[in-house]
Amino acid sequence: MNAVYASVSGIGVTMDPTFDFSGQTAIVTGGARGIGRAIATQLVQSGAAVWIWDTHPVELNGAQSLSVDVTKPDQVKRALAPLVSQSTRIDILVNNAGSLGSYYICPLMNSTLANANGSSRSTSLACSR
Repeated sequence: MNAVYASVSGIGVTMDPTFDFSGQTAIVTGGARGIGRAIATQLVQSGAAVWIWDTHPVELNGAQSLSVDVTKPDQVKRALAPLVSQSTRIDILVNNAGSLGSYYICPLMNSTLANANGSSRSTSLACSR
């Protein structure tokens, strides 16, 4: 991985790292929007072959997107099939998928956050097997 730092602003030097991920394959769970989308975009711009796994597939130039519910191991296994059949190794796995469900305030907040934390842990385990 090569990092290149460049860019000078009017008030000083800023660090804008770019990386060369050419020839590497990345899977970004929860990559349809938000942080996952930003990570997927940066990986594409850095030369990686990117697969976005989300319950809502999206179009992103340079990436392939599949509808995958990463809380369901059978869907994860099915999504891996095209990569395995091409003898493609997975170099980068971004476990970004998660769900807060409905946003509740007060008494229900603790149980909602507990469910979200459990979901994040189980999806990380399912995808990294």
